[in-house]
Amino acid sequence: VCALGAWAAVCEILTSACASGRPEIGPPSLRQPAAPEPSLDARPAESVVIPSRSSVTGEIRFLPTSGDPVDLGRVVVFLVPRFPTNAPAIEREPAIVESRGPEFAPALVAAARGQPVVFANEGPLAHGLFSAEVGGRRIDLPPRTRSAPVRLPPLGPMRFYCSLHSDETFVVYVGEVEHLAVVRPGDPYVFERVEPGRYALAIWSDAVEGPVREIVVDGYSSPLEPVWIDPDLVRRRLAERDADR
Repeated sequence: VCALGAWAAVCEILTSACASGRPEIGPPSLRQPAAPEPSLDARPAESVVIPSRSSVTGEIRFLPTSGDPVDLGRVVVFLVPRFPTNAPAIEREPAIVESRGPEFAPALVAAARGQPVVFANEGPLAHGLFSAEVGGRRIDLPPRTRSAPVRLPPLGPMRFYCSLHSDETFVVYVGEVEHLAVVRPGDPYVFERVEPGRYALAIWSDAVEGPVREIVVDGYSSPLEPVWIDPDLVRRRLAERDADR
């Protein structure tokens, strides 16, 4: 009886299992699709390096020579873009042409594109300044006075004279360039925030002038561009100039 009772219990379990069936397995949960690899256009802007502006630095150096040193005085160093743009000129403070002695004999001063020029007479005598490049206009400067800002034409070196003192003369260099500096040999020049592009590095002085070399500004690096001068050629140039006078 016990055996029959046990067998009946087993049959009851199997019968109930057949009646209920196997437990159903639900559908698999949906997987999130894998994120696609980001394209170059979809990457964060911080990961894309965009050319900025560079600094160009250098100095004027002399080649070795057996002769006496050459005094070049002040030299204008500037960058001429190979492909100029029509961008407006940068607003700059005036370039000051100042003289403090009895004679109006300032050192060489240069003005960049669109930069005004102010003539300052800090000496004890009056002066009347004029230049053939600006027609018959005269700039009268009583002692201890300054002129109003003047915009001179970008003609390079402009020689000025004094109508009251015939022996007075000086030069103001006005260039149609954004980057321009006046230095002495051995002193560094620095051009900040130079746009990427090709430029001609050039110089001007009373003794020597002309293009030095072409340089490339890439917007990443800060190139060092020294200017090498041959003293023997400078001496020859000065001797020829003196012979023509």
